[in-house]
Amino acid sequence: MRQGYGRMACWASRHARSVRAIAQGLIVAAALAAAGCSSTSDAAKKALNPDPPAKMYADADKYLNSGSYSQAAKKFEDLDRDHPYAPEARRAMVMAAYAYYKAGKYPEAQAAGKRYTTMHPGSKDAPLAHHIVASSNFDEIKEPQRDQTATRKALTELKLLVQRYPDSPYTKQAINRIRIADDILAASEMTSAATISTGRTMSVPSTASRWSLPSTRPPCMSRKRCIASARRT
Repeated sequence: MRQGYGRMACWASRHARSVRAIAQGLIVAAALAAAGCSSTSDAAKKALNPDPPAKMYADADKYLNSGSYSQAAKKFEDLDRDHPYAPEARRAMVMAAYAYYKAGKYPEAQAAGKRYTTMHPGSKDAPLAHHIVASSNFDEIKEPQRDQTATRKALTELKLLVQRYPDSPYTKQAINRIRIADDILAASEMTSAATISTGRTMSVPSTASRWSLPSTRPPCMSRKRCIASARRT
């Protein structure tokens, strides 16, 4: 009988130690989890409670004015994602395309600009979006002896801009660029024909040297004017 009580006491003691060990392990795990969560708590809070759209637009505009174009583009995209129904969101979308263009990130500028023209065709900033897409391709035009994919893409977008928005502030420049793109494609065809007939690459002066893209910012760049414009659109 005593032996039975002894075994039960021994088992109870081991069981108590096991329970304490498990409890201590849980406490340690909880502490580690809390420590890990604390490092990401700020980011989580920011994601769940983003800044107001007006502040986000102002911050993005500050980045743009200071020449931090990639940061500006990201901030504009954050605004569009966090506040898709805010008056500032639509303008932020096209301004993200412009910021990417200024950063020299042409594929991103083209993607953002095309997204805008797809979602908001015919809106007030649609000509600007087409202009950004066209400029992103136009800036990548190569010499007539080289691949002319960018030239053809630019030409397509420029013609679309002129056709749909003949009265936009970008139309006059688009018409001039269409002439340049046509000249470059013609020179490219001459180069290809000469190469086929003679077996040698013909040197044709590039028409691209005649143009340069102005560095002026698009209209309605101040935050108050853009917000007012977005609300009227």
